[in-house]
Amino acid sequence: MKKNFNLPLINTHCHAAMIAFRGMAEDLPLKVWLEKYIWPAEKKKVTPSFVYRQTKKAIREMKKNGIKIFNDMYFFEKEVAKAAKEMKIKVVI
Repeated sequence: MKKNFNLPLINTHCHAAMIAFRGMAEDLPLKVWLEKYIWPAEKKKVTPSFVYRQTKKAIREMKKNGIKIFNDMYFFEKEVAKAAKEMKIKVVI
């Protein structure tokens, strides 16, 4: 029997716009990483336009790697939906 390996890849849990924070103190325990680095960075940087731009960047990377659908859990979900619609990718928000 021939197997079908052409099924779409699905990213079932992401915060796409957090691509902007990739590599930031990733070697620390979660509590320290969140409280000392991520939450302060988010407070300073995250706006609707930031989420829109960074989500588009993340979508380009996902598409390059074969992801056809993603599930996003982050701020400004309307901006995530706008980016996904423009870039023609399915998203669950």
